[in-house]
Formats: sequence, structure tokens, C-alpha cells
Amino acid sequence: MVDPKTIYFSLATINDALPATDITAKATEKDLIIHEDDWRQFEAVSKSLDANLKQEIADVQRIFKEKSKPSGEYRVFSEIHVRKRIPRPIAGPLGWNDLLAAGSVQAASVSGLGLRDGQGIVKGGFSFHISQLTVFGIRHGDNIEVLCLGLTRTPSLSEDDAEKFAAFLDKSGITLVHWPSSTVFTSKQSMVEFLKQKKG
Repeated sequence: MVDPKTIYFSLATINDALPATDITAKATEKDLIIHEDDWRQFEAVSKSLDANLKQEIADVQRIFKEKSKPSGEYRVFSEIHVRKRIPRPIAGPLGWNDLLAAGSVQAASVSGLGLRDGQGIVKGGFSFHISQLTVFGIRHGDNIEVLCLGLTRTPSLSEDDAEKFAAFLDKSGITLVHWPSSTVFTSKQSMVEFLKQKKG
């Protein structure tokens, strides 16, 4: 029998709920297929939810301080924080066409979204790329309900593209939250600096 005290996680936190999926739908070659642990790990959160955001961040930081240890160049965790306080991360209207315009993305280049291991295609799911940045989430009609970014550290957007996309998020009252590192990008400039990062 395995001693629970010897089991370690590679992440400090995951989101509580997974998106609704259609297990009968077939993915296309263009669809983005993600591991369930990557769901809502780097996401847009409305600033009106700041109180809950701060509580969740504090819980993630506690895991780092009290329930982790170094393992090579990474850290491993003896406990994982399951986030439950923000079931709907986008509190106000966030328009689909506005998002595409902010990313200079053509509607024809948008693909679907699915979960690995036969868990199905996400209902209302979408995905697309802006330079090296993967954008995905859920929408219903023109309204975006969940907006996530891929976990890359080098989105590599140009100055103009970074400014345009960050301005859209800032104007929409959005904070970008990288939950696994408890990093919060609250200002437009901090978002721009992240989006411009390239490989050295």
C-alpha cells in the first residue's frame, strides 16, 4: 500500500470543475486538445471578483510555503489547492467579435477545444493562436464565459499586438491570473510586458 505522505503533485493548484463536454463529438486535426489539469490555469478574471481572487491566491501561496519542496529545478507539492470560489471568472459581458479583433484573428482560423483521454469536445469551446500564444475558452453566441491562455512563458507578440490585446483586456476590466505560480497581471503594462516575452 502506498503511503499518502510519499505522493507528490507537480502543481500547487487546479480548478474545481471541468467544462461540459460532448463525448460523442470527434475532434478535428485543428482542435486544441488539453490535459484536464491545464483547464483554467492561466485565465482572465474580472476585477469585480478581486476579493475571491485574493483569497484563492493566498491559498495557493500557502501550498508553496507549507506543502512543497524543491525537486531539481522545479518544486513538488504534498498537497494541492482546489479552487472553488470563482465558478464564473468573467462577471461582465465580454464580446467574441471584440476578442477576435483585439487579437487580429480571422474567424476562419478559430478551432474547437477538447479534453484528452477521450473526455470529449468542450461544449461552446474555442481555440486560436496569436503568435506563440494559445488562446482558448468557452463562448455562447457573442458572449465569452471563460477565457484562458496557454502556459507558455514566451508568447512572442509584437509590440503593437501586445498593446492591442492588453488594451482590450484592460478596458474590459480583466485581470490575468497565472494560478500555478500565483502571479497576477493587474495593469495593462504588466500584461504588455508578459505578452512581448520572447526566447532569449
